[in-house]
Amino acid sequence: ASLYLFSGVRAHANRFVERNDLVSVEIPRLMISNDQLGQVADSIIHLYDKRDKVPPMQAIGVGRWRDQMMYRWVFPDIKPFLFNTAPYLVHTIEEVGNLNRDERQHAIRQAG
Repeated sequence: ASLYLFSGVRAHANRFVERNDLVSVEIPRLMISNDQLGQVADSIIHLYDKRDKVPPMQAIGVGRWRDQMMYRWVFPDIKPFLFNTAPYLVHTIEEVGNLNRDERQHAIRQAG
């Protein structure tokens, strides 16, 4: 939760999490500029440096699926990371579910 609040990206839980200490993040590749990506990386580093101040989420409900779970979390007392890049104008929407691989690659080439 703190990763999303402080950097704007989501953590991606996969089955290999217990094998190492790395956490995958989901970054919208067509909706972010290089400057913004650099600041997202800086904000993740900032949060990592303050990791001892981030309380864990506590499960308060159980479910068979992740979206059925319920959690309680205390907002951490951390100074926010300030982004200073200009907003990025979304000019391409990639319809992943409706396109095959060749059509996606063609759309990516057209978008630049």
